[in-house]
Amino acid sequence: MKFTIICFVALLVTLTTTAQTAQVGIKIIQDGKTYLPGKNEIQLQRKPFEIEVTLQNTTGVFVKADFTDSIYRLKDNEPVPDLQKLFIETMTEENYNKDKEIAVSTEGWSNWSYQPKEKWSSFDKEVKIINDHTVTGSRTVQQFYTDDRQTIKVQDIKTPLYLFFLTTTNDMKTELKRQKIKISWR
Repeated sequence: MKFTIICFVALLVTLTTTAQTAQVGIKIIQDGKTYLPGKNEIQLQRKPFEIEVTLQNTTGVFVKADFTDSIYRLKDNEPVPDLQKLFIETMTEENYNKDKEIAVSTEGWSNWSYQPKEKWSSFDKEVKIINDHTVTGSRTVQQFYTDDRQTIKVQDIKTPLYLFFLTTTNDMKTELKRQKIKISWR
């Protein structure tokens, strides 16, 4: 009986820990071709593309999109500067990505999320609900919106785009996972 109770408690702790682990999957799609950020660097044509994000056990992911590599060049063991201020520095995105853009900023972060109860999504209108804990959303990117309130079409971009994806604990004191992608243009 004692052994059964210990096994049950161990299983419960494992399931609780596993259920609370946030996972984020990233894919870049252009012209039907999927690019996985395995080497952290991809080359795209200067035309619209999609960023597909799968959220598991989390409602969102922080995203730093920049034309400089200031955050991108952080080593895996280097902490993200001012992690606790992340929520304060988060920029508001348009609901359902109606402008088909991403905000590019040297200072701010975005939070790409799906919140069905609030009827809010940073993703395009079609969000795939996989199960109670997993959704996949895409952001179509036709243009970039910059710090100085300029809009730059993808076909006019000259510099690389650096993307830094970050998940944290709910209190934002601990980083859970980071992913980096550098997009160069052909």
